[in-house]
Amino acid sequence: MIKALKRCFASLRIIAIGRSKATLLNARSLGAKATRDNSYAASEAEFIILSVKPHHFPIVAKQVKSNS
Repeated sequence: MIKALKRCFASLRIIAIGRSKATLLNARSLGAKATRDNSYAASEAEFIILSVKPHHFPIVAKQVKSNS
């Protein structure tokens, strides 16, 4: 997703959220700012794309909603 967004919108600022260090490092290597903080990312976002496992969705949606 990050690669495609960067290709289509070169100046787009992307904040990626990850749980593992490897995911965060990968996101950074693709040009995104990376964090583990859902609330921070939501507060900085103009729009949000959620890509989470179904059992994580209620928690993430709640964190995003309270800061968007």
